Amino acid sequence: MGDNIYLRDCEGMRTPMQWSGDRNACFSRANPARLSIPVNGDPVYGYHGLNVEAQQRQPFSLLNWMRRLIAVLSKDQTFGRGRIEFLEPRNQKVLAYVRRYGDERILVVANVSGKAQSVELLLGLYAGAQPVEMLGGTSFRRIGGGSYSLALPPYGFYWFTLSRQVMRATRRSDIGATVSGNPSEAVAAPLIPA
Repeated sequence: MGDNIYLRDCEGMRTPMQWSGDRNACFSRANPARLSIPVNGDPVYGYHGLNVEAQQRQPFSLLNWMRRLIAVLSKDQTFGRGRIEFLEPRNQKVLAYVRRYGDERILVVANVSGKAQSVELLLGLYAGAQPVEMLGGTSFRRIGGGSYSLALPPYGFYWFTLSRQVMRATRRSDIGATVSGNPSEAVAAPLIPA
């Protein structure tokens, strides 16, 4: 929903909820002239084109995007209760930290600028873990002993799970080519997502 900038004071952001494209945005059955604040009739942000009913039908709408974010956040207590450990990448336009709660680890990396950014993260404590992006379930390359490179679009972010089970399993198996046959000395995988 958009604000109606033509109404006085704060009324512009208090317009009736836009449930559907029906009369009064399906907010009320009253005569439209009797509403204390009129529904937003703007051609772009008004109720005829932008409403809950229309957003529910579009898989990539803002409403459905927010529902997915809330579902991920509510499934995992680590976001709200975990200890936070800030990483200090050289690129100060990227915020990066790890949340810890019990055995759970979540790596958050966010580009806070309006331009694409690359970042090198020092994640030696998590060597062997394979980050899995939480919104799409995409596995990225395993974390090696050196720096971990990521590229982020403008204002883009990643939420990765880093579980202890994944780290233990990868320490027992080959991560890549090794220097002396010891998996702990494995050479990092290519810098692209799996």
